[in-house]
Amino acid sequence: MNWVHFSSTFRADKAIDSITGDLSYYGGPYVISLGYAYTTAEKNNKLESSFTDGADLKTNHSASLSFLYNLAPGLGTFTELVYEKNEFRTGQDYEATALTTGLTLAF
Repeated sequence: MNWVHFSSTFRADKAIDSITGDLSYYGGPYVISLGYAYTTAEKNNKLESSFTDGADLKTNHSASLSFLYNLAPGLGTFTELVYEKNEFRTGQDYEATALTTGLTLAF
């Protein structure tokens, strides 16, 4: 569990706070991980959506589920499902879900 406070960022001159957490289980060649992040921003922060007409970011929620399997030393597979929702004070909110899968190589 982590908490991060920014009094301002390069895109906003208002405070932004994020709380993140991760719970993982490792057993044999498997790793399963659940993650969640919550971000809140002060009013009139000028943060806007690139995908909707949303303006003045209120909160962001991001949840993830990851699964890793080691096939052999240095070779593994992964799958990750991520859901994100940006809530704005004005305009339309933004939601997205992404599924990513692939191979990992370690040298």
